[in-house]
Amino acid sequence: SSWIKSPFSRISFWGMITLILATVACTPVPPASDSGGSPTQAQASRQVTATLILQHGVSPDAAYAGTSDVVITNLWETNTQLGGWEGLDTYRDDQERHRILIRFDLSPLPPGVQIQSASLSLYHIDSEFDDAPQTVSASRLTVPWTEGSGTETNPDPGYTPDGATYTLAAPGTPWTNPGGDFDPTAITVAVIPAFASPGWIDWDLTGLVSQWASGALPNNGLILRTRDGDYTGHRFYSRDDAAHPTLRPRLTIVYTLDGASPTPT
Repeated sequence: SSWIKSPFSRISFWGMITLILATVACTPVPPASDSGGSPTQAQASRQVTATLILQHGVSPDAAYAGTSDVVITNLWETNTQLGGWEGLDTYRDDQERHRILIRFDLSPLPPGVQIQSASLSLYHIDSEFDDAPQTVSASRLTVPWTEGSGTETNPDPGYTPDGATYTLAAPGTPWTNPGGDFDPTAITVAVIPAFASPGWIDWDLTGLVSQWASGALPNNGLILRTRDGDYTGHRFYSRDDAAHPTLRPRLTIVYTLDGASPTPT
């Protein structure tokens, strides 16, 4: 019938143009695709967590030569130098006799990391005299020192030590205080059990390694000292042990670092 008309019959030409443009503007546009048809990628920052193990001649690779360790002692001659010993020892009799110095070069750590945890581990291989538990504390050394290569517990009087002794931090450089210059506040302690079987003993160094990594404190390493255990000593492999490289002292560090990961836009 003539009275039925299209709703568009009353719309002017310019009205039709406006309606078409509005329809086009409201139509969804598909995302741009790369050659594989997937959405384009953008780099979004995130944190990456990683673990670094420092162990002389082993990790992070066989070229790592950043561990130094030595036993300094007042039990024998004042010029006793034990930087080349294949073991580390915590022996004491009626007083503290042996102290362990140890340091790890942290240069394999990437710059700007945030330390989540860090622990020193020594492999316990034996005990001597009274086989009893012993408490051993770790403190921060405040001056540099030299490991040396000595192995004689009773060297000739004319022997010149090439590394740290109970009286020397390095050849020609005495400690300010015989026995080592260190922060008297212990960072952490570990209880070494009466020996039953070989195994790892750990010291938590998270706070100190964080300060070393950030540069807040210089990395001169640690001194390990006995707190108890008369006529007791415990033995560990040193970094010089040739027969058991994977059982040498190690420092395990868990850290986070800003990284990047592709994220769809």
